[in-house]
Amino acid sequence: MPKYRVACLDLDICLGEMIDVDLLERLGADGMRWPVILMTAHDDAPTRERVEKSRVAGHLWKPFDGLALLDAIGRAIGRG
Repeated sequence: MPKYRVACLDLDICLGEMIDVDLLERLGADGMRWPVILMTAHDDAPTRERVEKSRVAGHLWKPFDGLALLDAIGRAIGRG
């Protein structure tokens, strides 16, 4: 079985009933220290405010292309 190392998380803000920021708070309480990139199609003031307060490594507003995602991941893990 291959072994993988998590370098960062890329999460959509809307996960059904859970919001990513809520998930981040839970993971942080459990000691998670990976950089996180949030992505969303919800471009409104309340969403932007939550993203800004969440202290994530990056965020992407949909639609975005693959290069934008790779660039955000590179910055999040210190390679960009």
